[in-house]
Amino acid sequence: ARRVHWVTPAEALPADPATGQPLPVPHWLAAQLLQRRNEAMVDDCDLLYALWNGDRTGGTFNAVRYAASRHR
Repeated sequence: ARRVHWVTPAEALPADPATGQPLPVPHWLAAQLLQRRNEAMVDDCDLLYALWNGDRTGGTFNAVRYAASRHR
């Protein structure tokens, strides 16, 4: 069986080693890190089901568009 781990946005961002809390990062960097997380999830799947509201901005749209480019 394949082990699945959903990476939360907090886990995708750098954390303070002492507290484990996410470090403040600029919005553009947070967006890049979350996009990389989404790409890793897409790349690791054989089939993708997405719950998307049709909004053509934001992370879910970017993930769906990336998945389509990878034929997932």
